[in-house]
Amino acid sequence: LSNSSLMNDAYSELNNKTFTGNLQLMPANDLRIDFNVLQTYSRNYIQGGYNVDADASRTGFQFSFGTEMITYSNTAWSFNTSFKDGTALYQSIKENALAISQQYSGIRDREGFTAGYSRSNAYILIPAFQAAIEGKSPKKMGDPTKAGTPLPNWKLVYSGLRNIPIVNSMFSKFDILHSYVSTSTTSGVQSSIDYYNRDLNNSETAFDSNGNRYNPYTITQVGYVEAFYPLVGFDVTMRNNMQFRFNYNRDRTYMLGLVNTTLTEELGTEYVVGYGYILKDLKIRLNYQGKTRNVKSDLNMRADLSMRDSKTTITNILIDDSQITGGQKIFSLKLSADYNMSQNLNLKFFYDQMMTKYKISTAFPLSTIRAGITA
Repeated sequence: LSNSSLMNDAYSELNNKTFTGNLQLMPANDLRIDFNVLQTYSRNYIQGGYNVDADASRTGFQFSFGTEMITYSNTAWSFNTSFKDGTALYQSIKENALAISQQYSGIRDREGFTAGYSRSNAYILIPAFQAAIEGKSPKKMGDPTKAGTPLPNWKLVYSGLRNIPIVNSMFSKFDILHSYVSTSTTSGVQSSIDYYNRDLNNSETAFDSNGNRYNPYTITQVGYVEAFYPLVGFDVTMRNNMQFRFNYNRDRTYMLGLVNTTLTEELGTEYVVGYGYILKDLKIRLNYQGKTRNVKSDLNMRADLSMRDSKTTITNILIDDSQITGGQKIFSLKLSADYNMSQNLNLKFFYDQMMTKYKISTAFPLSTIRAGITA
């Protein structure tokens, strides 16, 4: 605090926090579960104009408006609605918004919303969106500057099928895989100058041009990113060195934009099939400048095939208008073989092909091929 009337430098605070936690459990033989939690928090506070008396009738020091900008993310649980249709989720958001608005007292409009707390009010729409995605009961908005509590995500590996004699006789490795990752992010939390400047003696200054009450904070975007990578998968190695891999992946992203009141939905599914084989001690005879040299090493061969289908939809919440803005079907084939010619030389042949078919008419199908030998 300075008593100088000439001071004009803004006061600034910057605070960044990261919390991580990992836990590994083995509740049964051959069953391993890895849990992890993650929270990031960033806050920037800037305040200036210390010598401005907002109320001339008051004496002593008066605080001026300070800008607080916050962004945070948490590992979350959204699996309650992982397989729920996007249309049903959007309907839940609208129903939750009405239920939360009616938790405030006041006059209600024709749709049942309380005056000042319509569907376009961020403090109504955000908790409605969060309750719909997490599959919880709708309730009023909490303090948007608090990051809340991160919830654990997990990765599961079960290899107990090898305890079955017939499986053990055929496979040296037989793992069943499952993984769940979900992250919620709130960005652009900023203290509102309109809320600070409202006149407590004039109720009309408490409402914006849309008839919503000014909130202490404005918020740019709230979103969830969820992925089952994989939802179910198998990773096996046979006794004859053949390797097989299969993954069924699902992912989805929901972003609520508060600037233009839109909901962006991106859904994806993917099938991945992999094959590998190690040819042990393959001998190659080389003849160079009349000299013969025998090389013996393992030939490692791999083939991976994946098919992914995704779709992006943007919905204007205020007018119930939904449009497909992106998405594609992707077919990918990857082949490779590598061989150690010496301790310092490894030869690798590769062939990669990707074919993409877009879901919007303005984009043409695309096919790319890469092939070659690297050393």
